[in-house]
Amino acid sequence: MRILFYAHSSTLYGANRSLIELIAGLLELYPGEIDPHLIIPSEGPIISELEKQRIPYSVIPHFNWIYFSEHGERWEYSKFLHGLWRAKNKYLKKLKNRIYFSRHLKFAKDYDPDILYVNSSLNPMGLYVGEKLQKKIVWHHRETVNDPKTGFFLENENQFQRFSKLTNHRIYPSEFLKDYYLQNSFAGGKNSILYNFPQLGYEVNQSAFSDKKISFGIIGRLNKQKGQHDVIEWFQEHPEYQLLVFGGSKDFQLKTSSNVFWKDFTPPEKIYQQIDFLIVNGLNESFGRVVVEANIAGIPVLARESGALPELIENGINGWLYRNMEEFEARIADIDKIDDTYYSRLSKETRYHAIKNYNKKLIIQQVVEIFRKLI
Repeated sequence: MRILFYAHSSTLYGANRSLIELIAGLLELYPGEIDPHLIIPSEGPIISELEKQRIPYSVIPHFNWIYFSEHGERWEYSKFLHGLWRAKNKYLKKLKNRIYFSRHLKFAKDYDPDILYVNSSLNPMGLYVGEKLQKKIVWHHRETVNDPKTGFFLENENQFQRFSKLTNHRIYPSEFLKDYYLQNSFAGGKNSILYNFPQLGYEVNQSAFSDKKISFGIIGRLNKQKGQHDVIEWFQEHPEYQLLVFGGSKDFQLKTSSNVFWKDFTPPEKIYQQIDFLIVNGLNESFGRVVVEANIAGIPVLARESGALPELIENGINGWLYRNMEEFEARIADIDKIDDTYYSRLSKETRYHAIKNYNKKLIIQQVVEIFRKLI
């Protein structure tokens, strides 16, 4: 069974990391039955991981059909200029997709896939190819669209809705995202909810918890949707706690402080060796893979009660939820009372919760069953 996968970018952020884990799992668990090939839009960090995992890929340019509101903020003082910026980007990307479409079509004809697997809501090329060749299409949605909280807006909503009806099977990483699409009339065809399954084969050995300053961490590039600025500001006003920011730029420092440390992206096992709790303050997260990564390492998570995060967190089992920064501060005060015995038990329950709920073999089996039913 030949599956032609489409990635929307060449980065190694969450959607692509989850896609790589899926393809690698298919190759591992279904050798000989699944023949995958991945199309990426450009050279980028993803290539080294693809080669490490021995995942076949090709680089053929293609472009997204959304705009990201933060990129247009500099034009918002003028409605005319903002509209001009949006129109320029929309039609330039549309033109480029038309130019490169023949290359995608030729590759797909030669490869002759049974299924086109589109890994994001943000990029249409796999949909175009699937429609033209009359192939089965699986559309794996990874993010909200037309959502002021995440900043992703469709440039052609009618076309998006048309492909929503054309798609044979749609996959969502959470109940939240499926409901979001249904409520916004973006859903159609058959639907499945399949959680991501970050693969981390280790458990962090924590030193004595009560003998040190409690260390909190946040992970990811800084933007409004992720809400890191509110967390950073809170810690800068509370020097008794320590915050490590992994992947954030020092350019975003709000003011100098001695308890907030800026770190580059590093392998997850090194990150979780340095913190006692992870903080996830994002709005409308469609999944929250860092929650599962941290939990697998035995690190409890403080998460905002928004998007899919309530599906991942059970209060007192693998972390705690909070609705606003006042509740966040109350949760921190409760953490202050934790002793070594409690934290050790919490860490073990956290890891068990993740291993039990995010089973790689089971989730990949469900994906293969979707493929089999389609062909």
